[in-house]
This record gives sequence, structure tokens and C-alpha cells, in this order.
Amino acid sequence: MKEVTNHLKDEDIVFVSICQDDTYERWIKMINDKNLTGVKLFAEIKDASFFKAYSVDGIPRFILIHREGIIISSNAKRSSNPELISELEGLLNE
Repeated sequence: MKEVTNHLKDEDIVFVSICQDDTYERWIKMINDKNLTGVKLFAEIKDASFFKAYSVDGIPRFILIHREGIIISSNAKRSSNPELISELEGLLNE
């Protein structure tokens, strides 16, 4: 994820990570240990409406959402997929 974020840092894009399967303390430690950037959220309730609305039933899950709330892909490529950067660049140029 760091590579994708760094590559697209000057683009009009925001990466949001939501943790739903760990303790708050372990989550904070991981963010600090790995020096993770971007928007980081912690879902205290696994039953949260977001996860239901987007049918998130496994992790990690990558969802592309347009700034207007339109779902571009409900099961997007993982950040380790080399095709993700070119896909995102294509979407940014539309």
C-alpha cells in the first residue's frame, strides 16, 4: 500500500483503511510500527452498517469509491497487484 500511496501522492485520491478485526491497541501499534500514512479508521463494532452495506465479509477488502459516493469496484485489486496503479491512473484521467 505504501508504494501505491507514494506513487499517487500528488493525485486527487484518498486512501482510507478501516480496521475491524483487531483490538484498538494492536491497531495503533501496527500503524506506529509500520509508519503507515493516510486516513486510518477503527471500527469498534464488527456489525457496522458500512460493512453490511458494502457486503464486506472478509479482509483485506479493497473498494474503489468515487468522491460522489459511486462504487467503482466493490472488490478492487489488492495493493500488491502491479495492475492497480495503472488502473487508478486510468480512472483519475477520466
